[in-house]
Amino acid sequence: MPLVAWSLGLAAIALLVALSLLFVRLARRKKARSVALLAGLLAGSLAWAGITLWPASPVAGGVCVALALGLAILVRALQARVFSGVGAVAFAHTLIAAGVTLAALLLVFQGAFLAWLNTPVVSDLEVINPGGFVGTALAIYHPDRRDVQAQLTRAFAESLADNGWRVELTTASPEAPTNVVDYELLVLGAPTYLGRPAGRIHRYLREAGDLMGQPTVLIVSGAGLSRTPATTLERWTAGAGGLVVKTLEIWTLASNAPLYGADSPDVIMRQAAAELPVYK
Repeated sequence: MPLVAWSLGLAAIALLVALSLLFVRLARRKKARSVALLAGLLAGSLAWAGITLWPASPVAGGVCVALALGLAILVRALQARVFSGVGAVAFAHTLIAAGVTLAALLLVFQGAFLAWLNTPVVSDLEVINPGGFVGTALAIYHPDRRDVQAQLTRAFAESLADNGWRVELTTASPEAPTNVVDYELLVLGAPTYLGRPAGRIHRYLREAGDLMGQPTVLIVSGAGLSRTPATTLERWTAGAGGLVVKTLEIWTLASNAPLYGADSPDVIMRQAAAELPVYK
């Protein structure tokens, strides 16, 4: 997992370096409009990255926004020294290109892409350990496209069942049970999308109404920055009247050992469920 994260990071750095070198080359050749368009493309992309990263990491988001502003200022400064006569046009092209790039990325990712990721997935209600005597738990999750969250929630549910619980497991679809007062425990599993927990879980909480102090376990999966999404899900749950008794953050592109002393998500889930007290 860490190798994947490093590979993605190095690829992003390599692309940024290549585009920067192209920017310098075009500037030396006094290609005003080409420089302006490239700077606008980079500035718009950095601004979008800043907006996207801000919820999970304000520092990283702020750096991206600062770099975007720096590019715009740089083009403005170049108009007097290098692009005399066309500088104002070049700067205008930078602003237009940045605005179009930012709007397109927001529309594609924060609009269409997030809507696709949060499309409800309907599944049958599965009962694990029907003869459980400890209590009945309802485990609701939204599956990500790699089924990581499904595996995490199932491991937690199966461990609860191994320890005497009756568990009902299903996805956060319009057909999922919403009368949570019939259960002794609620488990919510949410993947992280663009720095926020899956909006489908938020929708489920609204559909469930007042949780009336229901003990709730939260399972949040993310690439490696999960504290802010986990805090957001805790706030959503508390706002719905739930009592968060445990929050589990699982990283998919980094080691989980710093958080739990173990790296295997399956081991972490099963141990956490086994240690959970009985709520009645």
